Amino acid sequence: MTIWKPVSRNKIAKLHTNIEMFVYGRDYPEPLAEDAPRKERLKRALGQEDTTVYCDESTYDWGNKIFHGWVETSDLVKIVQEGRHAYAKAVYHEKETDYSILEGKVELWQKDGNWLFTRDVVTDKDDKWANASSQA
Repeated sequence: MTIWKPVSRNKIAKLHTNIEMFVYGRDYPEPLAEDAPRKERLKRALGQEDTTVYCDESTYDWGNKIFHGWVETSDLVKIVQEGRHAYAKAVYHEKETDYSILEGKVELWQKDGNWLFTRDVVTDKDDKWANASSQA
């Protein structure tokens, strides 16, 4: 297990070969308002889940807080949370925007229906899903 500890905010951490990263879910200091939109409630629920990322190569830019993981020898990046997973050729995550972007041969699976799609928590900029499935 590798633990990243930045020496400087201007550093970029690089990991290679058969990477398995565990990311703890976030604790939000402020509660959501009772009238918060359902979409925001779902995003927060996803953000609070622990996540495991499997990939071949990755970088983390400490200054800009941008994660990039990709594959070179294995088939796909795999992102796993309880009851759902996603595959892609690459994943980017920016702390500033709080967006995760999956690129190339994207496949999403979730155990409990299609709420990720119907609530616009997951969107497709080109309206071209490679594969998106759910199991009720």
